[in-house]
Amino acid sequence: MSETPLTPRQRRLHELKSLVDYGVESGIGVGHSLGVLLETLEEGRTVWTLKPSPATANALYTVHGGVIATLLDTAMGSAVYTAIADGALYTTLELKVNFIRAVALDGAQLTCEAKVVHVGKRTATAEGRVTDPDGKLIAHGTTTCMVFPPDGPSTADSPPPPNPGAALDALDPKHWPDPYPRYAVAREAQPIISTPLGVHLVTRYGDCAAVLQDNNWSHAHEAELFHPGVEHVDLPTSFLWMDPPDHTRLRGLVSKAFTAKTISALRPRIEALVKELFDAMVTKGEADVITSLAYPLPLTIIAELLGAPARDHPDLQRWSRALARGFDPDPLLLPEERDARTQAAREFVGYFRDLIRQRRADPKDDLISALAAVEEKGDVLTEDEMLATCVTLLVAGHETSVNLVANGLLALIRNPGQYELLRAQPDLAAPAVEEMLRYDSPVHMTTRLAHEPTTLAGHEFAAGDGVVLLFGSANRDPGAFAEPDRFDITRYAGSAPVNRHLTFSLGIHYCLGAPLARLEMEVVLRELVSRGLTMTMTTDEPPYRRNLVLRGMEHFPVRFS
Repeated sequence: MSETPLTPRQRRLHELKSLVDYGVESGIGVGHSLGVLLETLEEGRTVWTLKPSPATANALYTVHGGVIATLLDTAMGSAVYTAIADGALYTTLELKVNFIRAVALDGAQLTCEAKVVHVGKRTATAEGRVTDPDGKLIAHGTTTCMVFPPDGPSTADSPPPPNPGAALDALDPKHWPDPYPRYAVAREAQPIISTPLGVHLVTRYGDCAAVLQDNNWSHAHEAELFHPGVEHVDLPTSFLWMDPPDHTRLRGLVSKAFTAKTISALRPRIEALVKELFDAMVTKGEADVITSLAYPLPLTIIAELLGAPARDHPDLQRWSRALARGFDPDPLLLPEERDARTQAAREFVGYFRDLIRQRRADPKDDLISALAAVEEKGDVLTEDEMLATCVTLLVAGHETSVNLVANGLLALIRNPGQYELLRAQPDLAAPAVEEMLRYDSPVHMTTRLAHEPTTLAGHEFAAGDGVVLLFGSANRDPGAFAEPDRFDITRYAGSAPVNRHLTFSLGIHYCLGAPLARLEMEVVLRELVSRGLTMTMTTDEPPYRRNLVLRGMEHFPVRFS
């Protein structure tokens, strides 16, 4: 009786298993020499193990990082091999490894599970996790491989085309800690991706930049699509959600009070506050960076600038968080989150109306008093316009800076070589801030509506169609940035032209508070390196808050030494 012939996929798995067995039997291959063993082999998934031994030790007599990297590389590469077309070959383009904790040479077996994230015509991506016997995370990594297709026509068993749904998959809360591999899938699939919500996701840098700089794309009416029926209480419209000429007039008036000179004058206060916050964290030895630094720094600075007393800062933070959560499209909010947004807006309105009226009657040396005094050819800010500006500056600026501080320090922890470079060259602080803004954007997306029928990347849009610009994806677009998944604090330090990241937007809606956010983060970095501190995360994977627009961690426990 004849045997059933193997399918191309079965043949592929059998081929890989034979290669592994041959390596074990003949004693060849770096993985075999280190004791890396295959446990599970499936299409798009492999599991490998390693039992540490003295041969895998480093000078500190823990498992050498190169050994763990080899375990990850072996597992992820073999997973890619099982998923590409029969007869295809691959080679590694990029291998990225993040080390979470050291591993003692106690004989405890390490396990690495690797899964393919996507397979495209030219590249394939996989991710892997190394855990100890208790399931604790030791290291995780990603690999991007170049795929060399087989000669001749493809077969029906060839891998499916890139999946546009990966962009939506990246927005799933379980992927918030690292959505970037899925953004890569989406970018390769197509530049414009339609969604069941009736809006379109824009994944690539050039297309996002084009929308931001084209006034045919409106920010004034996006609430009609993304926040239908939202109760605005009596919270007036900010210039953030205006189009010209209203936007031009209001932003121009606000800019006369919120000047570069005003921001520059804040440096001594920012430096003193950062020193105070670091003193407290270092004294304790361990702190939640979110509650001990990332929140109190920008909140205190913007609240003091506006003239809000310190006793009111906890209320401002609570209201700010509720409104910031409400930036996400309404279909993504829970009923209680929409209710909290409404209540926060109501309390914000009452608070700032009182404060504005106090400053009109008795001006102080603060921004609200400066806004009240602004005048341009007889034009002044109304009370409602001042109110909207105060809420915008506090919520948008403060919440963005929280994520910048936390995401930036996380990038340094996970890229210790870059941290050592910053310690050796503190003047790289400013370009490091720019790379942090690009690499792990604190503002992950924004929205626009088409004023009139238009075309973008070959896609036809009718008037009123909405788009979501995925800054997180655009800032990692290889079409705009060399080695976009590499954290490089020198990227913006040289004289060669580099594309601007989109985190602070482009065009008429470029972030008014960007200079303040940059200044705060630069001061944090300079204080950090001046103390010679070592930072160690005390959790495997920090939890992320429920917020897509302002993506950031809920808690970030760090040990300082």
